[in-house]
Amino acid sequence: MGPFCDFCSRKGYDASKCYKKRNKETSFCGTNQAFGVSTDWDQFLIDTAATSHFCYERDWFKNFKELTTTKALLADKKSTCEVKGIGDVDFIVKDIKGNVKITLKDVFYTPNMRRNLISGARMDIAGLKIIWSNNVMRICHSNNEYFFSAFRQGMLYIVSGYPLLDSVMYSSVDLNLIHKRLCHVNIPIIKDMCKNKSVKGLEKVNIKIDNESCIACNVGKATRTSLKKNYVYKRVTKSVLDKVHMDLWGPAPVNDLGGSKYFLSIIDDFSRKIDVFTLKSKSEVFSIFKEYLSRVQSELGRKLKSVRTDNGMEFCRKDFETFLRDLGIRIERTSFYTPELNGIAERFNRSSMEAARTMLQDSGLQPRFWAEALHAYVHTKNRCSHKLTEGKTPMEIWSGHKPSIRHCRTFGSLAYVYISIVNRNKLQPKAKIGILVGYAVNRRGYRVWLPKERKVVESIHVKIDETKNGVKLCLVKLNIMTMLYINWIKI
Repeated sequence: MGPFCDFCSRKGYDASKCYKKRNKETSFCGTNQAFGVSTDWDQFLIDTAATSHFCYERDWFKNFKELTTTKALLADKKSTCEVKGIGDVDFIVKDIKGNVKITLKDVFYTPNMRRNLISGARMDIAGLKIIWSNNVMRICHSNNEYFFSAFRQGMLYIVSGYPLLDSVMYSSVDLNLIHKRLCHVNIPIIKDMCKNKSVKGLEKVNIKIDNESCIACNVGKATRTSLKKNYVYKRVTKSVLDKVHMDLWGPAPVNDLGGSKYFLSIIDDFSRKIDVFTLKSKSEVFSIFKEYLSRVQSELGRKLKSVRTDNGMEFCRKDFETFLRDLGIRIERTSFYTPELNGIAERFNRSSMEAARTMLQDSGLQPRFWAEALHAYVHTKNRCSHKLTEGKTPMEIWSGHKPSIRHCRTFGSLAYVYISIVNRNKLQPKAKIGILVGYAVNRRGYRVWLPKERKVVESIHVKIDETKNGVKLCLVKLNIMTMLYINWIKI
């Protein structure tokens, strides 16, 4: 009897010469390397029932190809998950014997999945062996050479590590770039966040390099010298939703892109998490607060205990007060004609408008983009530590999960928005030129202003060039002279 391949079950050759096995082995390959240990650990779950690898992080992919109208069948054989692309993922595994680089081939990009999955079947096809012992899943090569391990957490086997990426956001960056990405937050805050490891995405920031003076901050945040002794607020609340601070800002000198002229700020006292809502009139405050209350109480499973406001008419309406009392929510008011006693909300309004002014000055965008700048600032502010939160960020205290700032980019940068194939023909451009103005609401992605179409779009398929100012390039390419920042906002 001649040679027999135990991989494809064909006669005439053994497994070492099997072309099918040779091709399949490319679906999972890896090498042991002495990579530096990162403090930012992400995870893959090893799923022996999965027929493919899955990853919901778009930025982890290389050799990425977009897919249309593709769905994957989930384990219950009934539900499906949309697959938006396929590519390869390089991942550094934090292993008991050092760091190991693995390359996952033909990984499905599934942004709506909650976990990243490594297919046990794919590992088997690649010739790897799986051995279970003492809450550890050991993965070995076909010759029994050790590769890496997964550790049991509950009923799941988890591979911890971090993605190996070549993009600019993972290369060594200085404080000045992070300062701009975080909407001109103060440099000492960034240094504290690096030391306390408050967020994901600051691992390669060199805090020892002296930062340059930011011209936009000096112009946009200039204040008179204070002669009063600084007052330090002491947090007395014990948990989220024990108390929220509210204040209304406006009217703005110019309406925003949607016609709003006010914004309502709601700040949780314990976590310092901020929510802002733009309004066209003060009468919208009550309805917006009811929506906010319903959302956060459902999200956290807790009841709001107290609300602190000034004596603005929008907060003193009878129906508003009746609504709060019926729910058992205590109302705290400041003394008449002393709105400064509503210090937390008042201070935020001031600092947020300073940041918006600075961002508009730095980017060159018109004053009517003040709301876009405000929302971008709040997005990053919630991901920056606070002096009263012991090195944690508002988002971590609020949700229990450490946030990431890997996606943060400089406001006003040049952006290219991918055009779906269904919206273009074969000879039309595959992307539109725009200006980054913030982060998508209630989804992953960015907000990009398209000057030619005079509208803001939200998309996850955006390429951002932080080395180029979007306004200046759009002026040259599209001759949109109205994008010039001519008049300062006086706030």
